[in-house]
Amino acid sequence: MHGKTRNALLGYGLDSELIDKIASFGHTIELLRAFSKRELRKLYSEEETDKIKSRIHRLPIPDDIIQTVLSKSGAACCYCNDGNSSRPYQIHHVAPYSETQDNTEENLLLVCPTHHSAIHANNIIHSEQKIARRCWYATMVIASDYAAKGISFPFGAFQPLDYKSSPKPAELVEFGPLSPSTSLICYPDELAKLAMLRLKESSFLLVLGGSGSGKSTYATALGGLLTKEDFRIFRHRFDKHSSDALKQVSLFISTCVRNAVVITAYCRLDSHRGLVLANEMNIQPEKIKDSIDRTFIEEARQKYRDLDATGKDYEIKLGDEQTAQEVANKSEKETLTE
Repeated sequence: MHGKTRNALLGYGLDSELIDKIASFGHTIELLRAFSKRELRKLYSEEETDKIKSRIHRLPIPDDIIQTVLSKSGAACCYCNDGNSSRPYQIHHVAPYSETQDNTEENLLLVCPTHHSAIHANNIIHSEQKIARRCWYATMVIASDYAAKGISFPFGAFQPLDYKSSPKPAELVEFGPLSPSTSLICYPDELAKLAMLRLKESSFLLVLGGSGSGKSTYATALGGLLTKEDFRIFRHRFDKHSSDALKQVSLFISTCVRNAVVITAYCRLDSHRGLVLANEMNIQPEKIKDSIDRTFIEEARQKYRDLDATGKDYEIKLGDEQTAQEVANKSEKETLTE
């Protein structure tokens, strides 16, 4: 099947698996339109026949928009989050085509058949679908940087944080982490600006606070401020059983960015439980690659020892301090990158 015909069938909302079947029969769009339902049923299932007959008369999605959607998504499902472009897929309308006839890029996302069914079965709201799309597109930008350098990207290890969604006040009374947009409105501007100022003036900042004092929320809020400076924000999903976590973070930075803010949460620094904000704005990617086996944690520990002897100018306290003995051995790492 000619590539233009394949894209046209995608533009009618057919999935790639059905398009492959159509191609195997050598059917063109004109033939599909000319076939009666009974004729189609001789070669296609009842479900496939219904799809063909109901969608082949739609206004097709323009080819340039199809190419944009395929490029930004990597021809992989926005919900699977694994970059598998060999899986069947289709172009889904966020606001149903039957209601809007909206074929603009803003109303489209690429999904696998399983997630396409799940979207409809679970009535996933439009805003949530668009969040999934934004996050996946952000991931694919980084994955493309890896691919350009011949490196396999660890899908699932880095989670894009989305600050464009509406804050959710209900999260404030629930037991669990706050969403990025909710975190952003929880901290006073002066406190966040203080941390940003200190990070720009020095390469190290220690945020101390007891359990539940808001260190992680604070870090997420700082990420939101950085989006205003054209940074992309990612959280590293730390696996305490993995010995490669810090290497993943180092490689992520050296592969994708020139400037970076590394946030390491819930680490043990001497007798403190704290949040280390290490601003490595002047580190070149080559330097990070050369020292990839060295960890940011070890460097932060040494900086903390040096700074602790000179005063408290590099510390911000949130609530009461806790010693490491009082803290469970939880670890979570967040990486904020441009």
